[in-house]
Amino acid sequence: MGESEHEGHRQSEEVAQREVQQSTSLASPQIFEVIRHEGMEELNRPRGSLAWSGVAAGIALSLSVYCQAFLLSLDGEMPWARSLFGGILPTLLGNIIGGTGLFPLTTYAQVRDEVKPE
Repeated sequence: MGESEHEGHRQSEEVAQREVQQSTSLASPQIFEVIRHEGMEELNRPRGSLAWSGVAAGIALSLSVYCQAFLLSLDGEMPWARSLFGGILPTLLGNIIGGTGLFPLTTYAQVRDEVKPE
């Protein structure tokens, strides 16, 4: 690496360090405002898109139950119908309803006084 390349690398590293220091020195109200702004942008997505995000999240959160039910059924320790109707579907529905309905409502109830309409 030549002298000028080394100097350029050092300068870009210093710039990166300054940017990190500036971004980590935000006050709590600034951090709250950044998060609130990003949340409001997400809420402006089409309702269908939000619904499918909730379904995908419910599926992902339930993955361990799916695997356990599948392995128990595969091993013969649990009938397929019981693993589907007694484990997989209730878990999926609970995560979708809880994750996309109840959790956002309780979270909003906690911060509704601090959220300003745009």
